[in-house]
Order: sequence, then structure tokens, then C-alpha cells
Amino acid sequence: MATRNTSSSSTILLVILLFLTFPIWIGLGGLVIGLTFGLIGGVFGLIGGIIGAVFGTIAWVFKSIFHIFFGWHTDVDWPFHSHHHFSGYTFLAIIIVVALVVNHRGKK
Repeated sequence: MATRNTSSSSTILLVILLFLTFPIWIGLGGLVIGLTFGLIGGVFGLIGGIIGAVFGTIAWVFKSIFHIFFGWHTDVDWPFHSHHHFSGYTFLAIIIVVALVVNHRGKK
């Protein structure tokens, strides 16, 4: 009977210990789950940021090329309204192209 008492008291002690430490285990489980999903979200954010930087750099290159060669300035206004300003060089280039096309057709 003494053996039964020792086993019974150790089981009760184990149940009390688990009952008292239950909030700690729940907290640690939440920590692990939150940390895991937070790191996964961080990886997705990093990948999205890198993709955005690449496309932004490509767009900046093309915008610079259009600005240098054609004098186009793109101003973006809120909400999502953009308008283009042409310089005199663009207007002159269009006139030259039209004149060359008309002159080329006239020679045939």
C-alpha cells in the first residue's frame, strides 16, 4: 500500500506541476508559432522589396532615357493622373520625321 501512495502522490504532484506551468507552455507555443510566421512574412516582404527595387530601377532607367533623348517629363498628380510635357526638341523631331516620310513618298 505504501507503493500505491507514493505513485499516487507523485501523480498528483505531476498534475499540480503541469497545471501551474500550463500558461508558460501555452506562451512558449505561441512564441514559436508567432516567430515562425513572422519570419516567413519577413522573407515574403524582403522578396517583394527586392522585386519592387528591380522594377523601380528599370522604370527609372527608361524614364531617364526618355527625358534625355525626347525631353519628356512625366509628372504624376494625385489621384493617379499623369500628364506629359513635350519639349521643343520632341516637336522638332516629330516635324523632321513627318517631313522625311512625306518626302520619301513623294519620290516614288
